[in-house]
Amino acid sequence: EYNYYVDEYGNWSSAVLDATDNWWGTQNPSEIAATIYDYYDDTDRAVVNYMSFLDAENGTSVGTAPTGETYLIGGTTESMTLSGSYLVPSYFKINPGHELTIAPGTMIKFASGAYLVVGDGGILTAGDISDSPVVFTSSQETPVAGDWTGIRFMYESSGSLSNCIIEYAEKG
Repeated sequence: EYNYYVDEYGNWSSAVLDATDNWWGTQNPSEIAATIYDYYDDTDRAVVNYMSFLDAENGTSVGTAPTGETYLIGGTTESMTLSGSYLVPSYFKINPGHELTIAPGTMIKFASGAYLVVGDGGILTAGDISDSPVVFTSSQETPVAGDWTGIRFMYESSGSLSNCIIEYAEKG
């Protein structure tokens, strides 16, 4: 049923499995996600990172959506800063001990049901009151409230959202 199945073993809370640059039989990240059983399906499982995938068997690595956004898939393997436009097809997790900083003017779009989670010990710092807002929004052509799940802060996570717009989420 799955191309990649993460079994439950020990504490997976900070594990990110590298599954980048593989051919999954499709270039559609939502279809790829449906063939992976991981954190998205069960939060006791590890995160599987397939942020870049191949466009064909023995093909070229794909890291951007057809609409131009950079894919944001899986989770952090280190602290990082985002600037520009991103698309989250399923979920993105900030792992323990990592900080995700989102620069002013950045736009993050979420596919239907997608979400951002700040895991235990993770830090999310988004925006700056003196600059352009950070926008968290739906990737749908005609967005409506509830298009994407929202931003989740887990126990012992932290962060700040300054001058951010959170729209069309189930919970903001």
